[in-house]
Amino acid sequence: MLKLVRAGISGRNIDVFTQYPYPHGGQGPHEPSEAFAPQDEVILYANVTYNDWPVQSVSVVFTVSDSEDEFLTLLTDTTNENGVAQVSLRIPSTDVFGSWSVLATVQLADEVCSDTLTFEVANLWLNRAVESCDSTGVRKDLFNFGETPYVNGSGFLPSTAYSLHIVNDQSTWTDGEPIPPRIQNTTTTVSSDLMGVISPIPVWSPPLTPGTYDIVLDIVGNGIYDYGVDVLDDDSVFVTIPGDVNADRKVDTEDMFMIALHCGCNSGDTCYMPNYDVNGDDKINIEDIFIAATHYGETW
Repeated sequence: MLKLVRAGISGRNIDVFTQYPYPHGGQGPHEPSEAFAPQDEVILYANVTYNDWPVQSVSVVFTVSDSEDEFLTLLTDTTNENGVAQVSLRIPSTDVFGSWSVLATVQLADEVCSDTLTFEVANLWLNRAVESCDSTGVRKDLFNFGETPYVNGSGFLPSTAYSLHIVNDQSTWTDGEPIPPRIQNTTTTVSSDLMGVISPIPVWSPPLTPGTYDIVLDIVGNGIYDYGVDVLDDDSVFVTIPGDVNADRKVDTEDMFMIALHCGCNSGDTCYMPNYDVNGDDKINIEDIFIAATHYGETW
């Protein structure tokens, strides 16, 4: 007769957890995982051991229940050479908020071992951010056509690749609309690290085309803008001619004044603004004023 053995009690053991790094993924008997958002991909792992040695080639069943504690899906996989089975599912987009649960079971000889896991599905979209920046991660939304824009972000799933779109600026984004075509020579994918952070990564090779652009991360990768799922840079990105530091499409006295006002500010200073560092050498000085002056009167 089969008997149920709780995780960690006998030599036979199973531990179910998600892709979040230890200790945030629910590693350990009946531990909870960090939260997910609608349309996130949840990767479930089950580590099966006997006296701490991996058990290979056994079938693990994952039973996933939603926030209403109703049966949602059954998933199965066979453990690999490390004793780990792996399955995944994508959280639906509607009616999903609340606490979800996972039961992982495996039969070892005459015993059935199990472990449970819970995680919340919440509106993490509000905590996710992507923005244009310089190579050090300082926010920057104004670039000369000869500069290289970078992108960084935070609040994402760990070690996950996302589809990046740099597109012509739109005044409004409508749920369900196709994402416009990418600008030529822009990066198509960015990835988060173990902590869900996207470190500064170059996303557009110069020369750039002057204009106004939007940055969007297509979380699902379906080429459709999904409101409440996909992440937009909260400011437009401007590509200008050298010296147009306020992005009003002309180099004039206002630009000269703003550069002069920040003269003497270096990268790391509270007064330093990357937009006024016309030549991108991490300091605002007379050279930036000179470059602006040589383009005085130009428009785009």
